Amino acid sequence: MEKMIEELCLLLMFLTGWEEESRQKPGEKIYRAWKGYLFEVLNRLADDKLIVQFANTKSVTLTEAGKLKAKQLKEQLFSEWGASYVSNAASVYGLIKARNSFHMSSFRIHLASPCHNGQPGQVPVA
Repeated sequence: MEKMIEELCLLLMFLTGWEEESRQKPGEKIYRAWKGYLFEVLNRLADDKLIVQFANTKSVTLTEAGKLKAKQLKEQLFSEWGASYVSNAASVYGLIKARNSFHMSSFRIHLASPCHNGQPGQVPVA
């Protein structure tokens, strides 16, 4: 579980971070992120050489290895999420399509049609 937390924190730092000019080496770009994570996690990421921490700063610098690992995690996580999202969306679409053709006495359920209050719902069939 700890490894998963480290990976998620690294990914969040990458997703919310920014690129800026290095103060120590002009002309060089660095990737920074805020330190808003557990110090134990930040320390382990620094020990693994994925980030660099400086004393008395509110941000960390992602190393090239840290950026590469975060990009891999992003592709892995979002491709898995994307696949399940597409599958779930297809199931929901099938359910909506089935409900749209449902008849009950003089009402037809139209999920995409507004009713009297402007919200989707039941609309009388003329």
